[in-house]
Amino acid sequence: MGKLADILAKLSADPSTATLQTAGNASLSSISASTTCTHDSIALTAANTEYSLVIPTNCKKISFRTVQADGKTPGGDILYAFVTGKVDHPTLYEHMLLDGGAVYSESNLSLSSKTLYVAGITAGDIVLLEMWT
Repeated sequence: MGKLADILAKLSADPSTATLQTAGNASLSSISASTTCTHDSIALTAANTEYSLVIPTNCKKISFRTVQADGKTPGGDILYAFVTGKVDHPTLYEHMLLDGGAVYSESNLSLSSKTLYVAGITAGDIVLLEMWT
């Protein structure tokens, strides 16, 4: 059973406050804090071309955004996906769009063997990434 199912089973059997606290503490103890930050970048040399970056094993949080080549000015829109072949010849609903200047950020992850695929609308932009393991 999954952790949530285990907790629900315990609550059904004994819905006391002590049981709730014990189950909650057990769940929290299984969560490990992120300790290592990795910064990386993807140069989008050509527009509408797929580029990729392997996400570090046990990645718990990832954030990315686009900037222009100067590294300071917000870049253009990008298409992104976690499956190859979805961003350079996009089909509706197989990718996501990140508006230029926006930041994608997702936490509470447990990723391994994942790759981020991106394609820029504007050639020359750079995708800046921050990944926590």
